[in-house]
Amino acid sequence: MTRPRPTPTTIGVWVGLTAVFSLADTATVRAQDTQEANPPARILQEQHQPSTSAVWGPWPELPWDDREVERGSWVDLLNKPFDLTRRGAAGEARRYLIRRTNLNLDRLGRVIGRLVVEGRLIRTLLNEVAPGRWAEEFEWEAFALGQSQQADAYPTTADVEAARGIRYEFVPGEFDHINIPADFARLGTGMEGTLMKILAMDASAFDAIVIGLRDQIGDSAVIGSVAYSTPWSQAATISQTGGTGAAGSYQLGEMRTVPAGVTRWHGEPCAIIWFSAEGNTVIADIETDLLSVHTEGTEYFRGELALSLVDGRIVAGDIWGPLPSRIEVGIGGNPPAEQPIAAVLQQISMREQ
Repeated sequence: MTRPRPTPTTIGVWVGLTAVFSLADTATVRAQDTQEANPPARILQEQHQPSTSAVWGPWPELPWDDREVERGSWVDLLNKPFDLTRRGAAGEARRYLIRRTNLNLDRLGRVIGRLVVEGRLIRTLLNEVAPGRWAEEFEWEAFALGQSQQADAYPTTADVEAARGIRYEFVPGEFDHINIPADFARLGTGMEGTLMKILAMDASAFDAIVIGLRDQIGDSAVIGSVAYSTPWSQAATISQTGGTGAAGSYQLGEMRTVPAGVTRWHGEPCAIIWFSAEGNTVIADIETDLLSVHTEGTEYFRGELALSLVDGRIVAGDIWGPLPSRIEVGIGGNPPAEQPIAAVLQQISMREQ
């Protein structure tokens, strides 16, 4: 089988896969309940502390801020096609914070646990490989994770020092969004390497959305134009982290991407791009010395991103959606048993600093 070429539709692969690992990690309760008396400081600090939600912790945020726009004409922005190309200069660097929160739900939709993974990375422009497309270096400055098993407890994340300095090159059109060329295995044999790999997939997912929109619509991306992707005819195989063999498969349903409007971020006018994928099949089969996991589910997600209309860079993005599933877990050689978790509700937020 030929694996589908990475496109905006492959975003669902990592959205679904991380939920599977969230279920497995919660089932094993691998000393990850981080409600400690003296927890380490979180690496992901909000620019403006939001009101907190009893469910999510920090509320999901929309990609805008309170800085006035000083460049661009709003009339032109609303009526003319958006420029989706990336403009810049070699050596230009931007810092991003990204957080993924998974809520584990029982069969009545009640929260019974949470997993949080978050990180900080720098993206540096290297060279323009094609008009409007730049190769970049991604370098991770920090990575942290945490989980809780209580319905009303928001996890405190603990830094994973081995993640500091992981880097790789991102080339639009050539980058493998599913199997990122980085040494995540150096984080050890636990779930840390897999979860960081998935967070790295999240970090490049928004680029895949923009690239796919540009490939389909070209220079005619106005508010309301639609890019549509048909369901995959075959599932994509997901490889293991730091090993050989498959960890599962993913088959995307239908997907739509739409330039939806304009906003502002850091004083720059930005395009809002909305996207949705529905009915995605997720299967995981994971076998280790300590753990066996089998799960099947159907995923749905929606999201939006903000793209600077000054230079075409992504400044913010969010993804949200449920993965109802059946999961069986066996620990320490015991036969797999079905778990009480009926679904994972996923939220991913990325912001430029």
